[in-house]
Amino acid sequence: TSTTASSKPDSSTASSAASSNASRARPFLNATTPTSRRAAVRGRLLDDAEPAWASLPSYEDASTTAATSATGATATPAARGVSRSVLSEWEEFKRKHNRTYHTRDELKRMASLRRSHGLNTSLDTHHSDEDRMNVFIGRKMVIEEFNKQSKSFKRALNQFADLSPQEVVTKHTGLLLTGRKPKGMPFDHKTSGRLLPVVPRRFDWREKGALTEPRNQATCGCCWAFAATAALEAKNFIRTRRLVPLSEQNLLDCDTLNEKCDGGTPWDAFDWVQFNGGQEESTNYPYEVLPDRCRQDKTRLFRINMRGYMSVYPATEENVMTALVTEGPLAVAVNPNLASFQDYREGVYSDPECSSAEDELRHAMLLVGYGDDPADGPFWTLRNSWGRDWGEGGHIRVARKDNLCGVTSFAVFPVLGDAPAAPPAAPATAAPPPA
Repeated sequence: TSTTASSKPDSSTASSAASSNASRARPFLNATTPTSRRAAVRGRLLDDAEPAWASLPSYEDASTTAATSATGATATPAARGVSRSVLSEWEEFKRKHNRTYHTRDELKRMASLRRSHGLNTSLDTHHSDEDRMNVFIGRKMVIEEFNKQSKSFKRALNQFADLSPQEVVTKHTGLLLTGRKPKGMPFDHKTSGRLLPVVPRRFDWREKGALTEPRNQATCGCCWAFAATAALEAKNFIRTRRLVPLSEQNLLDCDTLNEKCDGGTPWDAFDWVQFNGGQEESTNYPYEVLPDRCRQDKTRLFRINMRGYMSVYPATEENVMTALVTEGPLAVAVNPNLASFQDYREGVYSDPECSSAEDELRHAMLLVGYGDDPADGPFWTLRNSWGRDWGEGGHIRVARKDNLCGVTSFAVFPVLGDAPAAPPAAPATAAPPPA
């Protein structure tokens, strides 16, 4: 399976979709791009991606066939060939996911009105309802064709059905590896005293009660906060047998080592929590999607006696498995760039195009277990931060071979000391002297 046509940029010189001046376009790979050229650009980072609308198909191109292979290339359906049932699906999707789009005519009228008042007219008509429906239909056709084949996993329409793969990466991930590689002490099971007599054939921290329910980062690039928080919750549970939901918003607002919704790393979050002395509970500091001023109350902090973090190195399968079993869930770096990954529904994900190249690792997730499927072979189990409706209840099983998607490349876990002593009680107010 190859990537969706819009998922690989042809040049790394275009402006970021998140930047305010992201207006330059460049050609994308598509189904007709020569194989040699596709190979030349495969694996490049999507950092400086063009505006997401540039990858959307043209709604007016009624001559384009609606048929498509399961290569992941987004098809462009004929404008006059949309059935009522598909239109109904599109309207239901928008209702379910709270999407509202203007038509192209409405956007043009808005631009004309702004121009008549001497205002900026750079309204992006490629975000029209027609174009977004076209993306939805394109994904739908690719998924249906893919699922007809005998594969180890299935795909399904989800909250990303009207977004290009590039937009998903831009808005729903957030791992920044460049210049931020983990610097924790290396964990090597051969020298750490954690050598297991026999590594279990299967293991899952969910079965031990160490994890809260999967959460949803939504349209904020703060996967780093969710992976770090989940790892800390689990580590605290292993130490105290208390599962305390902690606040990602506390990190988003107050962590000065990461870049809020513009990205970061779980290990920098560990460093900040150690410096801060703990993290607020989510009931006191709930997630709001957008960053705000730091509003933490240190008297409410859940005290975490952080001693730092360790990096699982060497990044061998056996070493990662041992660290997972003996230390707890691991925050890992994963490649989320392919449409097949974003559309994952169930089964053992095995798309060979999911590269482990360092510049493709754009998403932080939590490695919670591993196992061996009788039909599809060994796998890792990872918890995502895209909500419970994504994948297998918010999780994905990734084939445990050839470091698919980079699961074992950067694995870290927090190191906690003994439970801190309770703070001393405030001194009682002295009684006033007798009159």
